[in-house]
Amino acid sequence: MGITNDELKYIARLAKLDVGKSELKNFKSQFEKVLNFVSQLKEVDVSDISATSVGHINNEVNNWREDDILTCTDEIKKAILKEAPETKDGYVKVPGVFDF
Repeated sequence: MGITNDELKYIARLAKLDVGKSELKNFKSQFEKVLNFVSQLKEVDVSDISATSVGHINNEVNNWREDDILTCTDEIKKAILKEAPETKDGYVKVPGVFDF
């Protein structure tokens, strides 16, 4: 299964990997090995294998717990925000995960 350099660069960017031109050939080879392995898995006949999940294995169904809502004083909130590198509107501001 082949992959173009442009596709590989795109995947690397999505994974936030810095792949230089010198590393591209090696990365491409490794990535193609992974794709070939996944292709082999697609060929395995699993029609006679029943679907499983953790709940079916240990006979638990909808084992949920209630959320515990914790509150803190304004003094604690201010102390936490003071330690944060960046804040916005009373919240800790963190770097984005997705590029839109």
